[in-house]
Amino acid sequence: MKRPGDYLATVLPLLLAFAIQILGAAWIGIIYSLVKVYHTASQGGIDINSLQGNLAADIQDPQFLLVISAIFGVIDIIVFGIWLRNIKRKEVLDRKPSSLSAKNVVIIIALGMCLQIGLSIILTLISSLQPGWFEKYGDLMDKLGMGNSLASFLYVGIIGPIAEELIFRGVTMHKARKVLPFFAANILQALLFGIYHMNIIQGLYAFAIGLCFGLVRYVFHTLAASIALHMSVNLSGILLSYALTDKLLLSPVSGGILFVVSAAGIVCSLIYFIRLSRNAEEENTLYTYDEN
Repeated sequence: MKRPGDYLATVLPLLLAFAIQILGAAWIGIIYSLVKVYHTASQGGIDINSLQGNLAADIQDPQFLLVISAIFGVIDIIVFGIWLRNIKRKEVLDRKPSSLSAKNVVIIIALGMCLQIGLSIILTLISSLQPGWFEKYGDLMDKLGMGNSLASFLYVGIIGPIAEELIFRGVTMHKARKVLPFFAANILQALLFGIYHMNIIQGLYAFAIGLCFGLVRYVFHTLAASIALHMSVNLSGILLSYALTDKLLLSPVSGGILFVVSAAGIVCSLIYFIRLSRNAEEENTLYTYDEN
């Protein structure tokens, strides 16, 4: 019998992730301030006003924020990696993992690119029609230094996807599947994934792509699949940023063609994965029957 605590447990990974950020930010702030004070004092004296100004400037520096975000990401990878490993030790295999073949990896990467292109077109179109909606979102992206630097590549393309997949398609999905069918569990983890971004614009599209991440995780029964899709989405945003200009995306011809192609790629990929999932379920039903 499912207890209320089992349902509440589905939000524990999100709360822990927030706690890591809050406590981590506090400790990093304290340590960095002490180092800054020591360094300033060793150079001949402390000017409180000047020191406060320097600290504020450092905290607002995009590269500094990226480094801090990367540190939090590494901590998340360690904490939730250990948590998920302990969960798997107690699990009984209920289905055979699907094969993550080279063909499937290529389709996953292509799906990630299509998701990124489609989202870029939609966001660019909305921002041109309602620029006020994107002011805070644009400021946030600038502050986080989301661009083509090495730090951005490492955090956005590698560390972030691994950490977030461990949190949401790993631990959260496991907790949700204990009390909910896959359809409802996938919506819940995607919703929590959107909330995690703490920004209405990011939250909306994080929810949408989070559903795709959850589906791929379910189809292949391995976190490597959703990590690959997450990396493909994020890295496409970095690598295609120069090619996908506002002029190109807003053009009725080029933008329209890109949107149709990306939408077709998304639909075809999802249909393929759903069929693959159904075939895997049938095979595992026969496998369980033969074993018994």
